[in-house]
Amino acid sequence: MEPATSTRNAIIAAVAVATFSFVLYFRPYFIVGLLAGGLIGVATYWVLRAREVQHVRRSILIFFSTVVWAGFFAILSWIGWSSLTQWVSDHLRVYYFQGAPMYGTTIIPCTRTLPEITLGLAVYGSESQPGAMLHWPTTLVMLIMVMIPFVATAVVFGRGWCGWMCFFGGTVETFIHGTKERWKLRKFRATFHPPRGELFLGGLKEEIKDVKYGIAVALLLVALGALVPIICLVCWTFLIQYLWLGIAFIAIVAVFVIVLPIMTKKRWFCILCPVGGMINLVESLSPFRVRVDLDKCDKCYDCMHVCHTYAMTPKAIEEKGKPNLDCTKCGKCIEVCPRECIDLYLRGTNIKIRSWFFPFAIAATAAWYVWFVFALIQLIPELLPI
Repeated sequence: MEPATSTRNAIIAAVAVATFSFVLYFRPYFIVGLLAGGLIGVATYWVLRAREVQHVRRSILIFFSTVVWAGFFAILSWIGWSSLTQWVSDHLRVYYFQGAPMYGTTIIPCTRTLPEITLGLAVYGSESQPGAMLHWPTTLVMLIMVMIPFVATAVVFGRGWCGWMCFFGGTVETFIHGTKERWKLRKFRATFHPPRGELFLGGLKEEIKDVKYGIAVALLLVALGALVPIICLVCWTFLIQYLWLGIAFIAIVAVFVIVLPIMTKKRWFCILCPVGGMINLVESLSPFRVRVDLDKCDKCYDCMHVCHTYAMTPKAIEEKGKPNLDCTKCGKCIEVCPRECIDLYLRGTNIKIRSWFFPFAIAATAAWYVWFVFALIQLIPELLPI
């Protein structure tokens, strides 16, 4: 894979992303701002000039995933079980409709809190405990306003969110090592017989890929019926109150986040993720698109073998010249293509756009995890004898 851009452009992009990251993190921790700006700036330069970017992308994603989980367990330890159960029992979830009980507070890191912080509706502080005091949306208009960052991320990056930003995606990738598939899962995969060569397994069958849409619709209907945000249906506070659901959810997560990635080298949780299914609905709006130059492609299918989401299939390559909607834009296929016929393009054009996508993706990742980093830092003195 050729570097995404020139040394000069890579330096400019790295400085821009480093400055953005510093501004995000330097308040209230100046040293954290310096570290974030420096490290993220170096990472940006590296992915723009390197011929292999996967180790950098995975390192960033796994690092922030680790921060989320560390913050989560640190908060549980600090609160204590009795206080936690009391907080859960008092936790209000009906935020959005006029006349309903709208206000609550949280010290639990949650991706839903970022828009409130972005819009200045949350106040960092230690008024009563580490974390942030937060007012939830009080009207449908406010709900729409705080959803703008979520919708904007989905529209701009599409499933690139899953490949570069999602902490669950980073958790899954933690357990993917090597390339040997111990489980082929033949019953779930389509077979392909190329014009030259022997029959082999291709991507997933359509009915398997479509499971995520069914899960998304089911969750949406339950959320609408119960007047709760759809994400709260899989929130740990919800699952604690309904313990049998919590146990079932943990078992499912263990299979799809740990076992299947280890045995198949694929991101099965992401393949069946209902959030990913909903992002697929707006994928066509994203300006970034992976595409195969069929004039150069010799049908070696190396890209198919390394794809973690079965997005690059023989059918997709030969009929459309691009992966299916489950492509997370991670760049693995671009790296392994021996003829360099795969790249990231501005949709509808022949303009290669890795030089824009990589810095934007890294900057967005840094932005989404500000809340989690600060929450963990604030708890360290509370948990350690220092």
